[in-house]
Amino acid sequence: QGTLDEHLSGQPGSDQSVQIALLGPLVVSRDGHSIDVTGPKRRALLTFLALHLDTPVGRDEIIEAIWPRRQTGREESTLRVHVSHLRDELEPDRSDEPKILLTRGQAYLLSGHTVQLDTRRFDDLVTEARAHLETRPDVALELLDEALALWRGRPLQDVEYEDFAQEPIRSLELKRVDATEDRAEALIAVGEDIAAVQDLEPLVRGDATRERPTSLLMLALYRLGRQADALRTASRHARHLAQQGLEPSPRIALLEERILNHDPALLPDEVITPENIRPGRSIRGYELREEAGRGSIGVVYRAYQPSVGREVAMKVIHPEVAGTPEFVRRFAEEARVVASLEHPHIVPLHDFWREPNGAFLVMRWMGGGSLADRLGNAWEPEALARSFDQISSALGHAHSRGVVHRDIKPANVLFDAGGNAYLCDFGLAVAGIETGVAGAGQVRTVQPPYASPEMTRGEGPTVASDIFGLGVMLAEAASGRGFPEAMMSLPDSLWEVVSVATAPNPADRYPDTAAFRLSLAEAVGGLPSPAPRTVRRNPYKGLEPFDETDAADFYGRDDVVDSLLGAVATQGLVAVVGSSGSGKSSVVRAGLVPALRNGAIAGSDEWFIVTMVPGTDPFDELHIGLRDAAVGSTGASTHEGSREVRGAFAAALDSPNSRALLIIDQFEELFSAEVNDEARERFFENVVDVVMDPAHRVRVVVTMRADFSDRPLAHPGFGELFARSSYLLA
Repeated sequence: QGTLDEHLSGQPGSDQSVQIALLGPLVVSRDGHSIDVTGPKRRALLTFLALHLDTPVGRDEIIEAIWPRRQTGREESTLRVHVSHLRDELEPDRSDEPKILLTRGQAYLLSGHTVQLDTRRFDDLVTEARAHLETRPDVALELLDEALALWRGRPLQDVEYEDFAQEPIRSLELKRVDATEDRAEALIAVGEDIAAVQDLEPLVRGDATRERPTSLLMLALYRLGRQADALRTASRHARHLAQQGLEPSPRIALLEERILNHDPALLPDEVITPENIRPGRSIRGYELREEAGRGSIGVVYRAYQPSVGREVAMKVIHPEVAGTPEFVRRFAEEARVVASLEHPHIVPLHDFWREPNGAFLVMRWMGGGSLADRLGNAWEPEALARSFDQISSALGHAHSRGVVHRDIKPANVLFDAGGNAYLCDFGLAVAGIETGVAGAGQVRTVQPPYASPEMTRGEGPTVASDIFGLGVMLAEAASGRGFPEAMMSLPDSLWEVVSVATAPNPADRYPDTAAFRLSLAEAVGGLPSPAPRTVRRNPYKGLEPFDETDAADFYGRDDVVDSLLGAVATQGLVAVVGSSGSGKSSVVRAGLVPALRNGAIAGSDEWFIVTMVPGTDPFDELHIGLRDAAVGSTGASTHEGSREVRGAFAAALDSPNSRALLIIDQFEELFSAEVNDEARERFFENVVDVVMDPAHRVRVVVTMRADFSDRPLAHPGFGELFARSSYLLA
């Protein structure tokens, strides 16, 4: 009851006012105490007068409403009795004239000065919310939430079968629907598309012909990456209208066309920040459902990917980690390597991206908890052999691809519903992140007892350090105790396995996980599982370009790479020109870039590398590429001036001493008919400005088809640079 009084407290009234709630069962209260209005006719009378608050209602009208078609001639005297009892119930302590239920000649009036009505409070809140809906949707959402919270069930529930209540009930229900639509619009405006869909779907199912909820649902679904569902909603709307001989409005037809054409203007433009990442919102088509875990590196959410109908785990790396220069330089490269790890017991990395305010890793959702949840009791030998064989097999596969996990610990071993173990969080290996941020200083995320002695001394992670963590986990699972106390509880056979795996000297440990698996199988009396059957990877890509992650398979162009390195070291612009299929992109992405990351040019291992393809709007494409590689904010893509690219790089790099490489692949796209002539010329001017910058902060490499190589020469500034910096690839 106190909650209802609190909701109604914003409504004007006297200090001795009575609260009457009609949006559900009739509730009457005063000063937080319930007033019992007895008898159905008396409750109907009070409801009828409340619907006419502050308006005198004649006795004949009241009698017709309360006793329709059943009048005996005694109704007027009965009405006086009910009014008298109501006055006693509403004002039990009055000593003078009533102040709530008043007599006005041959009429009665419920005073709005002394009565607070939830229906009026609802109207006031909705009216105020609509005034804020376009400019302050967050404020509107709060007001609408408060308004809809007044509803406790069906309106006028005590009199819902009375004739006088039918029209007010219909009116109130329509108001509730309108307010729900307003709330959905506010939810979409603040990025809460999932909640908006939850509100709108029942409305559209109830009446598929209504335009506003249909259009809002279409928009929210599209923003969630559910284009097909949005278009199905439009089709269902048209089908129901056709049954009534009607057609969709131009507004719906236009929205359907924009969704069909993937209009980017329909997508949310809110900048993602740690403050607005929360359950209930959607990020790049992933619906965040609930927070699943939190650590020094980031937060893990259970999420849903509606485009393919699957649950996923999204790890959001904290900005203070994701914004470090080392992380920015290595993130995309190493994330692609992790994503390429295909093993039955490695949690797959489905998606990843980085923004100035954080980095995001999307993985398979595992519903069986972690190894950390299963410690504390000694495991049976069969379970021990099965789980650690699966984990070590997965780790061995990663090692064979040159990936060291760096953070082997119980929290990074997950289980499915069938009890199978999976190795996860290779995301912590991304970009060489071995430290997180705590307070003013950095702390190592790999903590004892799982960190090997050499890692605690500050040495880099290795295969041996991963095996050390594996041995510690084995000891804890086998004994049910923490390490190193666990060693005292192990049987001799397992003690020997753990002792070798956790030897202080890395050279004394197992050389690889295969040796660890074999020793473990012998210790528990079984055989290691056969290595998972994998399809041998074909290093030959045909006409497909090699990417940076294919560097190990890229060979035969060492002389070309060396020549390009020499050109990049001495020139601001290098143009790689060749016929279609000659390998221009491959030699840059799989040859030049890995060499630069390995420091082939002094300091190049610390360069920020931005890759783009011009597309139809080269400035937007550059802005997107720069955003993914930026330490700071790149600002908006202004499309104005000849120095906007230099300014964007200056804002994005972490210090005046930082250097960057801009790779413009498929440079011939600039000459497509879809690129505006003015934008093309301005982009040329910006590239020249960057190349000629005396500070030499940004170097530019372009790849271009030979049959377009005469086009850049027509530009007076860029043409001269292009002519003297071209490298013809045979």
